[in-house]
This record gives sequence, C-alpha cells and structure tokens, in this order.
Amino acid sequence: MRSWKTEKLAVIFRIFGPVRRGELANLFSTLGGSVRFFFFTRAMNQRPAAYVYRENGILPAHVGELLDNWPPTHTGYRQVHRHILKLANHLRHYVPAEKAVELIRAKLPRRPKGREIEETVMRAYNLQNVAKIDSPPTYQPDVALIEQIVAERISAKSALVELEEKSPSPIPDSTGEIMHQLFSPEDLICHACDFRKAVTRQLPQIFWSNNFELVVPNPMSARYVIDKEGRRHNRSLANTGPRRYLVCDIDIKPGPGSIYNELIQRWAKYGVSIQDAAAALIGHLSEHGPLTMVVHSGNISLQAWFYCQGESESANSNLRVFFENAVILGADRAGWTRCQLFRMPGATRSNTGRRQSVHYFNPETINHGVEVDEDQDEHT
Repeated sequence: MRSWKTEKLAVIFRIFGPVRRGELANLFSTLGGSVRFFFFTRAMNQRPAAYVYRENGILPAHVGELLDNWPPTHTGYRQVHRHILKLANHLRHYVPAEKAVELIRAKLPRRPKGREIEETVMRAYNLQNVAKIDSPPTYQPDVALIEQIVAERISAKSALVELEEKSPSPIPDSTGEIMHQLFSPEDLICHACDFRKAVTRQLPQIFWSNNFELVVPNPMSARYVIDKEGRRHNRSLANTGPRRYLVCDIDIKPGPGSIYNELIQRWAKYGVSIQDAAAALIGHLSEHGPLTMVVHSGNISLQAWFYCQGESESANSNLRVFFENAVILGADRAGWTRCQLFRMPGATRSNTGRRQSVHYFNPETINHGVEVDEDQDEHT
C-alpha cells in the first residue's frame, strides 16, 4: 500500500512565498524546464526564535506529566478548563499554537466545548486567531500548473480509459457490493437522496434499491446529535467519526466567470475532455497517496477517494499538505470537511439521469489495521 510521501509533496507557496497565478509558469522555466512542482522538497517549518521545540518530538518531562495527568471531570469547578489553560501556558514555550491545540485535543479526557481548546490556546499565546484544524484550505486553483501537469500526462489514448485500464480490481456491479468493500458491517453510514435529507444507518440496514445519490465517505460516530438549542442534526462534524477517506473532487467546469473557460477550450482543440484532464490530475495525485476509487459525479467532475485512516491531520501533516496540493490542482476544498456528502458509487444522479459510475477500484488500499508512515512529520 502506498504511504503519504510528502518529501516530494510541498505547497509551492510555502517555499517561495505568495506567488500570483500568472507568475507560476515563469517560475517553472527558471527552475529548469519540466521539473514538476510537486517534486520540490518540503520547506523546513519556520518557527519563531522563542520556540525551543525538540525536533525529536520529546517535550520536557514536566509538560508531559501535565498532558498525561488531568483533574477529574464533571466536578462543577471547571478544573479541566483551568488545566487546559495551564497546559497552554507551558506549551507556548516549546511548540507553535497549532501543535498545542493538537496535543491538548489528543489528551483531553472529555469532549471539548465548542472551540474551547482553540480559544484557550489563543489566550495563552496572545494570538488573535488560531486556525481550526477542520477548516478547509484557502489556496486557489492554479490554471497554469493544471495545464502543465495535464499536458505531461496526456497521450493519444484517453486518460480516463487509461485510468480504467489501470484499475487493479474488477469493478463490482452494484452499489451495495462496492460499499461493503469500502466499509465494515458495523459502520454507521450517512447517506441521502438529496443534500437536505441525510439519514444514518448501519451498512446492512441500507436499502440500496432506494437510489441514495450521496454518501459521507467517513463512518459516523452517532446517528444524530442534539445541539445546545435542542435541535437534532443528522449530519454534522459532531457526529462524524475519524476520517477514513479523503475525497478529491476535481471540480473543473466551464461557465460564466469560470477561471477554466480558456483552458477547457484549448483542451477541446486537441480532443481532451474535462474528464480526461481530471483523470490525468488524479493519476498525478495517486503517485503520492493510496487511491482507492474514482467515481463519476453523474455530471462533469470525477471524485477520487484516497484511503487515509489513521493519518495525522495537523497543519503540516502529510495528509493536509497533500490535500492543499490537490486544491491547487482543482479539487473542491470542501473535501476536507469530514461530513461532506459526495456521490454514491453506482447510483443514478436524479437531475441528469446519469449513472455515477466507478472508473477505478482498488480495495487493496484499505487496511483496517493501518500503519502510519514512520516518516510522517509530527511537528508543526
């Protein structure tokens, strides 16, 4: 199974600073012609000089003891909250704020209350804002880079056909068969006929004949959640379990004001469809992560499912950097939201009447006893 190798995956902006889209092609040529952007070595994490963070990941003993020893919960004296603040005040001397949030969240003996951790860390670090780990990337697609990578990978044969031919496993005939290979029988699966009517059931309880068009690619932790106002939510981050699949929806579409209009026209002159281009980009991404499945949206885009159970999602983790690169290559940034609905493989899309067909399937990437890449950078 491929592991996430981000020694070859780095967001170019982290190396060279902000670069306008139009300048990327010039930068390409100055760096030596056809060198691929994603093959740059990741830039070293720049930390303020005040940080004396241990590069081996070992914190001082007294900080480790604070992380491991928490006061009792539900005492009514806010002891746990005070401990978070105490921890944050110690961690600020050793790690960046984002890493402090990650460390505290991993050890907290109860569910955090809203943005309790982020806000407490912000107070301790004297910051105005701490980026939420669940927030999607804010990078913009780079048309010049997309065109370059597609041009390098397109041949006389359709890239979509090539992707199908590379599928390691025969594609099952039915949606139910596919889903039973992607998930375990005990998994709670959130599925829907439309975006407003999601329900959650265990996998064996789903009636596939109802043509559910949409699915959350990650198992849910509960069927629903009740918010502070007493309202029930069937689909939210609060009742979504850990990420199992990261979906890159290559969302390159024409339309009024689309940044892709001229590029799509150039592709059309050479007989390259949008699906061929998306397949080429997915092929590029699959060199850096375990591609499990590619699903046609039933409209224009292709949605690539990458298996990622057990991977860190911190700010500079391999998985996060991988997805940031995918967004620069045209993936919908909403894919980072764990409860986002995507197209159900093998179902029929109601507003187009087209099948959401599977073009690539590799269940061998799925490993429920997943081993996290030992080279994974745990430092942020």
